[in-house]
Amino acid sequence: MSNGNFDDYYKQLEGYTIKQYSGTTEDAYGDGFPQFVLTKQGHPTLYIEVSRDPEGNGGGFLFITDDDGGEEELCRCHGHPVDECPFDKEH
Repeated sequence: MSNGNFDDYYKQLEGYTIKQYSGTTEDAYGDGFPQFVLTKQGHPTLYIEVSRDPEGNGGGFLFITDDDGGEEELCRCHGHPVDECPFDKEH
């Protein structure tokens, strides 16, 4: 993890599945961190928090893209792509 290369650090997440978005945890400054629960059979449950930097100076943002590299708008009801959502809800 030296010189800003976090490859080995992030590779430890390979094979895990995001089981749940836990909401935003709060920090001392009121700038929370989005938190996710990750599971992998035979391994301990992990919790990841999205930070703006390695020092933990506030929550960050994840970009969600599809296979084509474009951002895909997901519906808020169950996470389907908005144009493919099987539920009759406004997005």
